[in-house]
Amino acid sequence: MTTTRVFVQGYDDRSLFNDSLRGQQAFADGEQFWDACGTSAVQFGSSYRGASALNFYCRCQGSASNTTLTLPALARPDETLRVQFWAYNPLVSSVQVHLQRAAGLRSTVTVPSQQWFPVSVDLRSSASTSAVILMLGDLPDSSGGFTFRIDEVTVDRF
Repeated sequence: MTTTRVFVQGYDDRSLFNDSLRGQQAFADGEQFWDACGTSAVQFGSSYRGASALNFYCRCQGSASNTTLTLPALARPDETLRVQFWAYNPLVSSVQVHLQRAAGLRSTVTVPSQQWFPVSVDLRSSASTSAVILMLGDLPDSSGGFTFRIDEVTVDRF
């Protein structure tokens, strides 16, 4: 079985996206951020390794499809995508995030509280797909400063 790295991002390049926008935006590397209410945001923030991470300011409570980040990753139906990243949840309780390929099953990951946590999920689909979808709408409203973070994202195809 051949494994190919199809996406990698450490969120250290400040020209990757506009740190001051609210709502939907396209990143320079092909990532897409979307939220249903137009008030959520992504910004650069501190990482577990001292560099930058991607901070999510979720202000669109509700279903998991309300706030999403898509990662560009082409795959045929007979291929699996392995998504790996570090996640930080600053809350006192765990939170769930969801990952999926179009026409595939949704995978739910529980991120424990107040620590950087390694996430690794294999995603399959019955269709050819062009992206991995990370759904964050189940996170609590971050108007009070809460930010969920991810860093060191890789997507491998096999």
